[in-house]
Amino acid sequence: MTARHEQLFWWIYHYHRAHNFYPSQLEMIEGIGCGMTSLTKWLSQLEAMGYIERLPGRWRNVRIVKMMGSAA
Repeated sequence: MTARHEQLFWWIYHYHRAHNFYPSQLEMIEGIGCGMTSLTKWLSQLEAMGYIERLPGRWRNVRIVKMMGSAA
C-alpha cells in the first residue's frame, strides 16, 4: 500500500460521504491530480487488495467494499 493508494481511497471515501454517490474517473483524476494511466493502475491495485469494486459499464463504476484498517 502506497501513499497514493491511501490518498485515492480516502478521496473516494470523502467524495462519497459528501455527495451520496461515488465519483467518476474524471472527477478522481481532477480531485487527486493524476493521469488516466496512473488512476487505472491504482484502481486495479485497490481492487486486487479488496478495498474497492469496479462495476463494468457504469459511469460511476467504483465503490468501496472494505474500509482501510479493517481486518475483513
